[in-house]
Amino acid sequence: ALMERGLDQLGYRFINIDDCWQAPTRDPVTHRLRPDPERFPSGIPHLAQWLDDRNLSLGIYSDVGTKTCKGRPGSYGYFQIDAQTFVDWGIKYLKLDTCHLTMSERFNPQPEYAKMSHELLKAAKEKDRPKVLYSICNWGKHSPWEWAPSIANSWRTTMDLYPSWHRVVAVLDDTSGLAEYAGLGARNDPDMLAVGIDGTFFNWKGEIYTNLTRRESETHFALWSLLGAPLVIGMDLTNNTSKQWAVDIVSNPEIIAINQDSLGYQAERIISKQSGFWVGPVCTTHFLRGADGCSHYEIWKKTLEVKDNKKRWAVGLFNRADPYSQEAAQFSESELIAASFSTLGLEGKSYSVRDVLRRTDNGTATGGVAAYVPPHGVVVLMLEEQEIDDDYNSNEPHNYYDEFETVWSKDEMKEQSNNKVKSPRPHVIAPQNFEVVRMAREGKPRSHRAALQNIMYLLVGVTAVALIGYRRKSRLDSLQNS
Repeated sequence: ALMERGLDQLGYRFINIDDCWQAPTRDPVTHRLRPDPERFPSGIPHLAQWLDDRNLSLGIYSDVGTKTCKGRPGSYGYFQIDAQTFVDWGIKYLKLDTCHLTMSERFNPQPEYAKMSHELLKAAKEKDRPKVLYSICNWGKHSPWEWAPSIANSWRTTMDLYPSWHRVVAVLDDTSGLAEYAGLGARNDPDMLAVGIDGTFFNWKGEIYTNLTRRESETHFALWSLLGAPLVIGMDLTNNTSKQWAVDIVSNPEIIAINQDSLGYQAERIISKQSGFWVGPVCTTHFLRGADGCSHYEIWKKTLEVKDNKKRWAVGLFNRADPYSQEAAQFSESELIAASFSTLGLEGKSYSVRDVLRRTDNGTATGGVAAYVPPHGVVVLMLEEQEIDDDYNSNEPHNYYDEFETVWSKDEMKEQSNNKVKSPRPHVIAPQNFEVVRMAREGKPRSHRAALQNIMYLLVGVTAVALIGYRRKSRLDSLQNS
């Protein structure tokens, strides 16, 4: 299904087996892990070679504790044997989970995770095999971002994600402040994508609005791409004809390119702004502003590699709105989100603007960019530095908008209320509309606002990964110095 849908050509080239691939016990003589004979009758090496013949690679799962989360044999006390086994089998990726920990691991798991890292590098070097990508899954405990970059290629920043919008934004918040720890070959991992998943496990009584809508799924995928996170697609590609839209979302080559950018930077949240009357995460009707007085939006910025001698950035205009439903009545049908280049630290230049999700060019801007964004929606813009006209004065006050700026039209926003309709098209604002735009940005009544190569893929029990530049020099140095 992966190849039939062409996802391998987009970089999805690692197929990872998750928990329960193992037999209940180790080999009594060699103490090596054994595959479940019913699930893998031909063995793991045969599967690895079969994938290799198709330009794909095999990944596998184990646990830093005595047992895996499903009770199969863990790697604790067997790090050297397991590392040698995985390399012998032709494994290219290892996810090391964090269940059934020993008492010492519960207080400090770092030494045991480091042991597996060392053994993997050592085994690959001794056998002249490709180095194994190493993913630590300790659910963000013990601040792995502070110590994992030198021993692993990715580390989980949070507990598990599930297909509910409030959980997506909670995980986003937990990962947003960790940009300084991420880089080429070392990634913060906010967990797998929930795009296209119909999950009922977390449908507890009283829970509001589970499973992600199409709009939320596209936003989720875009934000994880801006984070430079491993992109883990959780839907079953073998039986997903009813959700082709979900496959289309994860197949957007331009947003994938942002995730796979060679600099490896994580986007940073530049602005997070709320208005209305908030009680914790919930905004209710403000008695002074009326029923439409709530808003919550963010602006994200990611530095990209220079292309054709031109600097580039990806900017995300994100309408968080209500943490539960995109149809919450206290939020308007769309929010005008504007980012001046001075706010983004990009003043003094002009930039070409491209809407990445809708793959449209939107002219050139010198003052800033803006878009109407529906609740739980995002607009991702690619900004590419352009030459400045001779008469351009960088000391003059910058307007937020020029003749060609990306915004959403109100009529197109109404279409988005029906989740089955495709996302609205960009709308070009004309100079005569500037006053309306300025009034909206200055907080005038809300009626004025309305005027304006290497990813992860998870099947049921099977995951595929492909992350470009997923190796960090510090970890390579540890191999060379060992």
